[in-house]
Amino acid sequence: MKSKSLLFTLLVVILCGCSKKEDTVVEKYGISFVCPADWKLTDATEEDGYSYICVEKSGFSSSGLVQFSMVEIEDESDFAFDDYLESYSSSIAANNLAPNIKFTEIKESVYGEYPALLSTYTVDFLTVPHQGSVYMFYLNGKAICISYQEANEDEKKNKAGFDKITASFKVN
Repeated sequence: MKSKSLLFTLLVVILCGCSKKEDTVVEKYGISFVCPADWKLTDATEEDGYSYICVEKSGFSSSGLVQFSMVEIEDESDFAFDDYLESYSSSIAANNLAPNIKFTEIKESVYGEYPALLSTYTVDFLTVPHQGSVYMFYLNGKAICISYQEANEDEKKNKAGFDKITASFKVN
């Protein structure tokens, strides 16, 4: 009888320990967004007028990635989107990961509720085709750049997470 009681207690502890992970709200550096339960905050840095936040889809073979970069500026003309795209491309190529990144023409778009500029791109990381989007807008004395990236094969798996992050994004 004692062993059945011990077994029942052990089963309850195991089942309670397997509770479902919940979404979390990330509030840092003047922005906020919902980080889906199956995503994780992997980096957050602030230094000399520059802030950076990175969230990634959890899991060994997951490819979802969202990066938020915020730069304090006095005038919108001090920060050009095409210069940012060039820097973004150079940082990827510098690691010899993907020298073949290709951006589309910059166009007007919307990110969450904010009018933005948008360029999408394609790139192969170690022969795996990837796609991404880079948004940029100016607000409250900051240039805000948001980058999404994923392996083409993971597009359906990442859509709900990307949509949740986009819909919940706010500049505080």
